[in-house]
Amino acid sequence: MKQEANLLPKSAARSGRLLQGFKGVTVHETGNYRKTADAKSHATYMQGAGKNSQVSAHWYVDDERAVLMMPEEEVAWHAGDGTKNGGGNMCTVAIEMCCNWGYLPPEYAGMQADVKAAAQASEEEKAEAMRRFAATVDNAAQLGAEMLHRNGIKVADGFVWQHNHWSPYGKDCPH
Repeated sequence: MKQEANLLPKSAARSGRLLQGFKGVTVHETGNYRKTADAKSHATYMQGAGKNSQVSAHWYVDDERAVLMMPEEEVAWHAGDGTKNGGGNMCTVAIEMCCNWGYLPPEYAGMQADVKAAAQASEEEKAEAMRRFAATVDNAAQLGAEMLHRNGIKVADGFVWQHNHWSPYGKDCPH
């Protein structure tokens, strides 16, 4: 997996505030099913309009690359728990997995008007999307393992979190 940096400037998305300590990695999915919504396109969005909102992640990962948006020692606004001491925003590094399949899973039908429904996707398109997403999951797992190792953590149990662990809204993420 290719890794590259595209660091955000100080902004609403990147406050520059330091993590309170490293509690692990929080895993997310972008929920953007457009075929073009890969790690590079998310990084481009974050450099533009995205930097004006308090929503961010450290890394965007797809089937080919991982793009670093802010230093891992800084707070990203990803967990939905604000500035809670010991919470996801304040103590974990965020990895966003890109789910750029090119079609919507049946349970998301109608959510993105410009993305075709699963029923319209060919079996070849579905197989390719699943292959790419499996590679994305593998890349995110590799990146998370590297982060844990860099922080002296030898096991993932208790150090890898789903977004919905932190979210007070019970958000189904990663889906």
